[in-house]
Amino acid sequence: MGELERLRQELSIIDQGLLEQFLKRMMIVDQVAEHKGKTEGKVFIPEQEERVVREAEANTPPEFRPYASVFARTLMRLSRERQYERLMDSGLVLVQVLQHAKEPQGQVRTLALLPGLGRDDTQVVAALYPEAALVQTDDAGSACRQVAEGSIDYALLPFTEELVFLLEKHALYVQACLPLNRRYFAVGSKLILPSDVQSVRFLIQIKTVETL
Repeated sequence: MGELERLRQELSIIDQGLLEQFLKRMMIVDQVAEHKGKTEGKVFIPEQEERVVREAEANTPPEFRPYASVFARTLMRLSRERQYERLMDSGLVLVQVLQHAKEPQGQVRTLALLPGLGRDDTQVVAALYPEAALVQTDDAGSACRQVAEGSIDYALLPFTEELVFLLEKHALYVQACLPLNRRYFAVGSKLILPSDVQSVRFLIQIKTVETL
């Protein structure tokens, strides 16, 4: 056996061990998601994630610290994605806000849209928000960031795992569910309820305000 082949076999053994530990970790992540679903705990906790990254860097030789940081952040990201996935599967984050409202409420001057929204759906949005200027944005992250900064009033976004993460990250609220070709939400920085609402279901905790 050559030296290179021996090293490859060692790496293979290590990789198998890492995979086994990763699977164990993800099973624990499932349990964490179940607990957070019951207690309405936040999935994204920046301070905790930064602490994990710092600990990983502190326990790594200097020449490998950048790699340890990427590795730790990747684990945190995968954990978040899995938790959101589990919560969505269980229906705990299936947002059904203001579905019976006949039209969106509140003054909307600018509304961000993502690329790919069809012409018919765009016409529906224009009819629902006749006074709003429709602004194209590159992606959901950019749209939510602009809403949080106040440069755009609302963003119209499809319901995805990424949206759940972005709502929590930027402390945004779902304003209305729109009747388009798929489930779209108008997202804003303040929670505005129509005056005729009799009941609203909130199923996600965003930041420190226990609402959605």
